[in-house]
Amino acid sequence: MRIVHYMTVIVILLIIAAYSAMRTQAPQDNRRISVDEAWVRPALTSGNSAAYLTITNDTDNPVTLTSIAVDFAAMAQVHQTIVENDMAQMQQLENGLRIGTGETIRLQPDGYHIMLMDVQQVLNEGETVSLILTFDNGETLSIEAQISNNIVNLE
Repeated sequence: MRIVHYMTVIVILLIIAAYSAMRTQAPQDNRRISVDEAWVRPALTSGNSAAYLTITNDTDNPVTLTSIAVDFAAMAQVHQTIVENDMAQMQQLENGLRIGTGETIRLQPDGYHIMLMDVQQVLNEGETVSLILTFDNGETLSIEAQISNNIVNLE
């Protein structure tokens, strides 16, 4: 009878210890990918536009922005503006945009940007549009971007 009593006490203590350990553990992973300052240039139907934003990678591994989905343009691609011989050219980043661990990358005019081709609706200043960003780690972010002629107008 005494052995059963001791075994019961031991089991209860083990359960309490396990529960206590679970409650004091830090969350598994607060680290994430975040997007700020998203804006899109106004455009007319059938024209092109561009989206600009800031991506921060606070995860433990580098990530690559592999695709962008929008419902207001026929195609969205990550591009980079490169100046050679005083001529600016846009080049698609066919392998996506890599964001290192702890790194912040700003997509901005004359640099990295999301090229929005064959816009299917008028993009009026002051309105917002949705973009879905997909990363190679499987994470997707749905963001809202304000349509603006200049990022200064967002403040």
